Amino acid sequence: MAKKYQRGDLAAAMLAELSAVCRETYVAYRQLQNSLSGERKQYDPGYQWDGGTVKRNGKEVTYRPIWPRLAAFMLEHRLEPAACIAYRCSHVDDGSRLYPNHLLDETWLKELTASCRVRGSSVAESLRNQVMVCTSAIMDAREEGLTRKQANLFVLLDLSLELSPLFRYCLLRAERLPKSADRFLAGAAVQFLRSPVAYTKHWGKWLPAGFAEMSNEAKQRAIALGKKQRTRRNHGEENSGYQPPKS
Repeated sequence: MAKKYQRGDLAAAMLAELSAVCRETYVAYRQLQNSLSGERKQYDPGYQWDGGTVKRNGKEVTYRPIWPRLAAFMLEHRLEPAACIAYRCSHVDDGSRLYPNHLLDETWLKELTASCRVRGSSVAESLRNQVMVCTSAIMDAREEGLTRKQANLFVLLDLSLELSPLFRYCLLRAERLPKSADRFLAGAAVQFLRSPVAYTKHWGKWLPAGFAEMSNEAKQRAIALGKKQRTRRNHGEENSGYQPPKS
């Protein structure tokens, strides 16, 4: 690998990657909720969830983003943000809202785990589908006059194609293009860790040597890093942060 990740670098990148996914997914859910209720205003998570400093009773209160904590929770329990939000959304009482901190409620863990379960057959099918998409796109690129290596690089960096981070990372490493591969490493690790047994079984020969071990080591550091992120600080003292109404 051309880029040597220092201790903690990959963990931080994984946490940032999954934090962004958690935020994007939740914002999309709230925006859809607003649209269905007739609201035209664009949803903004605000300082309570995105972080920021405000004055309360003449004192400054600093909120830290909740997304790293949520990402750590997802990583620790092998959950997928969209599936979790969809499930919890379907179990919210009429007139209530699903807030990000509700997703941290471990009393729902059994149901959330079931809703996020990845079947080995779907992992294998996903690989076959991506191979077909990639092969077809490479053939088209070759017909345009690109060399094999140029075509492979062009296709694997084309974000418009439905190719997962793990698929792109594995093939770019196989093509000995480590700098390009590292662009997808964090996403690839997050994807792999959602169902490591299934990916190892069905993608085994595609996975670079040491990738599973590296991902698992980074996972533990990412979880620890995310759990340190409390949401509110008041005069240097941290507490549990903003608490909206319960669902």
